[in-house]
Amino acid sequence: MILTIDLKRKDESAIQVVAVSHSRDASGLTTSPTGKNYFLTTSSDCTLKRWQISPPMLLQSAHLGIKSICVCLSPDENLAAVGHVRGRFTVWDLGHPDAFTRGREGPMPRCLLKNTYRSEDIADIKFSPNGRFLAVASREQTIDVYDVPYDFNRLGVCRGHSAAVLHVDFTVDSKFLRSSCAASEVLYWDIPGCSQRSRGRDLKDAEWATHSVNFGWSLRGMWHAGMLGTSIGSVDVSNSLQQCVCGEDSGSLRLFRYPAMPGCKWKEFGGAASHVAHTRFTLDDKYLISSVMDGTVMVWNHVPPKGASQSVP
Repeated sequence: MILTIDLKRKDESAIQVVAVSHSRDASGLTTSPTGKNYFLTTSSDCTLKRWQISPPMLLQSAHLGIKSICVCLSPDENLAAVGHVRGRFTVWDLGHPDAFTRGREGPMPRCLLKNTYRSEDIADIKFSPNGRFLAVASREQTIDVYDVPYDFNRLGVCRGHSAAVLHVDFTVDSKFLRSSCAASEVLYWDIPGCSQRSRGRDLKDAEWATHSVNFGWSLRGMWHAGMLGTSIGSVDVSNSLQQCVCGEDSGSLRLFRYPAMPGCKWKEFGGAASHVAHTRFTLDDKYLISSVMDGTVMVWNHVPPKGASQSVP
């Protein structure tokens, strides 16, 4: 936090907040699934923060008591699932997002569930679009799938990756899951059975609810010779399916036309002193949010290419 203090004043107005962010990395990020004017971030400083997008401001900061890595919102936005270190994840009742308005702080998050089934860090966590399932990816090379309406009962485990699972995405109909790992593998799974689909091309026309997995036919142009599988830590695709973005370990953002084919051009943007942990477009594609491991959270104005159709009015 950066403050200015007017030594000539003796009341509360003497202190003005210039900038505020996480005191450590900003490792987790999620935007509103219904397009509301806010997003959430988590950090190893043990806080969950709610930010307003426009105008940018901090709406709420809650101390969770444990270092956090990733976060996601349920489709109705009443629940937030947070992945932590040492295999833990928690689920929080956030209250209705409309309770948060400028100058008014809504209810503090209330913990509903603590799960300690795994021992390695949780790298990604996602609710299914229908709100029925919660996928929890860990560095134990597994993805646990939980039944949300039935007290988060564990339905099954997706096994098959040869390295830490880093990203997961559900299809729009919540029937399938894809995942990528530190060994640059992309695997596909049936939900809720958790059985691996041996023919990934069977899902080549599937519509994905999110685009976190950083490998794929439509993203080949992001990768070039000499890059490591961990060089790109985060990707996202605009909801209009016209552009895609990647966050790199150099701290740069690169913006592409989608699909990004080999040899394509891109625009590069800087501003971060460490690698970019997450990038997310808002539902209306007007903004791009990036969270960085130096604790920075950035809000970018996004101007779609000419002729791009908006998927959200």
